[in-house]
Amino acid sequence: MLVRLSFLAVLGVSACLVGCQSPRPAQSSSDLSRDLDAQARGVGYANAAMGAAAAFDPTGISSVGAMVAGSSMRNAMLKDADRKMRERDQIQEQELYKRYGMNPDGSPSGKPGAGSDLSAQPEG
Repeated sequence: MLVRLSFLAVLGVSACLVGCQSPRPAQSSSDLSRDLDAQARGVGYANAAMGAAAAFDPTGISSVGAMVAGSSMRNAMLKDADRKMRERDQIQEQELYKRYGMNPDGSPSGKPGAGSDLSAQPEG
């Protein structure tokens, strides 16, 4: 009974975490940090619910399932956070290249960008 309760708690929180993820094209650092903090809190609450349910099992067998499920949730959260941070870094890098008049691969394009000092200097 308690193993089923732990399993249902994991499924419920996992569904919530997956449903709460909304891909946004350009996410600022503070928005991303807020989203990742909320996701980490959700995983923590799920682990607490599983631990509370496992505490009432006199055999201790449900603790094993709770540990495996909690570890799996944590690893999935870390992979998702890493993916989101890498996507955000790529977007910011491309914005920086565009600002300084560089090609998308980072090589110089030969034309000054809006943020470069060359665009403000007079020719001559």
